[in-house]
Amino acid sequence: MKSHEAMPYQVDKDIVAATSADGTHTRTIGLISLLTDQPGLYRPNAFGGAKIDDPWITARKYVDVLEKQDKVDLVVPLCHLYEPQDEKTCREFNFPVVISGHDHHTVDRMIEGSRLIKAGSDGHKAAIIDITWATPDTKEPTVNVQLVTVADWPADQELQKEVHECLSVLDALRNTQLAVIPKQFRPLDSMGVRGAVKTAAMFLCGEYLKAFNADMTTPFADCVLMPGGNVRGGRLYNADDFFSLESLKSEIHPKMNIGVVKIPGHIICESIRDSHTRGHHPYFMQYDAGVIVDPHTHMVTHIGGAPLDSAKMYNVGYPIDELKAENGPACWLEYQLKNPPNERHLHSTARGGQEFLLQHWAHQIWLAVWQKLDANNDGQVSRDEYRALDSNNDGKVDQQELIEFMHQELGYAVDTGEVHFASYVLKIAGDANNDKILTWKEFHKMEEKRNA
Repeated sequence: MKSHEAMPYQVDKDIVAATSADGTHTRTIGLISLLTDQPGLYRPNAFGGAKIDDPWITARKYVDVLEKQDKVDLVVPLCHLYEPQDEKTCREFNFPVVISGHDHHTVDRMIEGSRLIKAGSDGHKAAIIDITWATPDTKEPTVNVQLVTVADWPADQELQKEVHECLSVLDALRNTQLAVIPKQFRPLDSMGVRGAVKTAAMFLCGEYLKAFNADMTTPFADCVLMPGGNVRGGRLYNADDFFSLESLKSEIHPKMNIGVVKIPGHIICESIRDSHTRGHHPYFMQYDAGVIVDPHTHMVTHIGGAPLDSAKMYNVGYPIDELKAENGPACWLEYQLKNPPNERHLHSTARGGQEFLLQHWAHQIWLAVWQKLDANNDGQVSRDEYRALDSNNDGKVDQQELIEFMHQELGYAVDTGEVHFASYVLKIAGDANNDKILTWKEFHKMEEKRNA
């Protein structure tokens, strides 16, 4: 991104020198960096509007400069490209080794003489790469690679202490329970969502499905599909874990928007089969538990508990910014280009990925609170019953009183220092002026509206 405003403070290439242990010869290595410029991958005005240069045109330019002008012995590209793009790099250049990222899985492959190395996401693995020229006369280097597990080495205790101190600010988020994880999805797993169907993705898709179908302001959904790259936590949960505010923030990108589009059954079926037969990639299709896929043929057999109707138009929940992604299944992209949704309607009914689930779970918790308050099960909450929530009897329920009730009466794990979610629940309960306090008048007014 040479047009980026920070470029004057950067270097566009680097040269490092390595001398043999006996001091008999020195080699120079030129380093270049390549970033994918794939359309649709970035949101509008990403990077301040700076243009990402074509990675392969850029590579040819800098290889030429480094080899002819700087006389380096070797050029090593450091890439942020998807694996199919890395394959193109290996085919079109004679790099002995290509070091890349972007994909979340590990790769160690030989492609037409180039060794492609990707260590994967989150620092779980590291690539130890040795590039060796045996003698001063050796022309071509030998490349040896070890993909190792970082956790096999003991942590630096001083650094570990600093990490724990930094992460302690997240304790309130970790201790704020949003939802119970159903038994069928335990243990929740969001590792490897770009190459296999995972319980965390299925759970989240199912929760989005419930949210759409409980919200009168959004279209009804028959199913929810989601590219695996949208489930970002990369975590294997413990069997007894709950889904916390920290879980939501780590799994779902804060800028993801999800809406409902009409898709014919045969496109749903073909897109899932396509995405499941391409190996690891960010558009590996995840889905809710009502979508049944034959594990051998990768064909969809059921949606919403009913046999798939290939000709039927289904209402599908899907991240709207991914609808026309070029890396997605070809049939999906072709269908979207030929049958674009009504953009105005789509954006007006789409919801923010994190906020939508927060609101949905807030509804569920308030329903549980309300049912607990209705002590005599007559379908109404009297003022006397309401007082069970108003622990100091001042006629008002604040966030701390609600948190205390959720913990003591519903068994929810809570953190008194995190009141963000409690404010959602109070709003659902009737906090009309958004002052984070529920008065009896507000509650009663909401009750009248509910019973109308």
